[in-house]
Amino acid sequence: MSKLILKDKNGKQVEFLKKDEFDGKVNTTNALHQTKFEPYNLYDALSEYGNQTLGAIHNRFRSIDNQSLIGNFDSLLVFGGDDVKHAIDIGTFEKRVRISTKTDGSVWQEDLVLKSDYDRLYDRVCALEKKVWRDN
Repeated sequence: MSKLILKDKNGKQVEFLKKDEFDGKVNTTNALHQTKFEPYNLYDALSEYGNQTLGAIHNRFRSIDNQSLIGNFDSLLVFGGDDVKHAIDIGTFEKRVRISTKTDGSVWQEDLVLKSDYDRLYDRVCALEKKVWRDN
């Protein structure tokens, strides 16, 4: 029987749980971690979980044709419940983060702008401004 010991920030044991007690507390229906060895898409990732969703997926394939996931050994955090599921997709070799939401009727996605992206854009704008002022 698997046992789980929960500790506070000082390392003091605060709770002792058996696996079935832990599963009841965290309210999950699937394994918390999965590794995928073949390409799949966002719909597959969000559809395979039950009503109470919490999971981490690590992709072990180089790339996919479908643009719904970043691919190339990316990792996803999937969460939500009932008819709404969310995913945060983080690239391993690409500095990209994509958020996605799936409801019963639709899916929307958006890539996030990282601070490094903003810094590069800011530097380019400043360089162009200097060039415009210098040329005039």
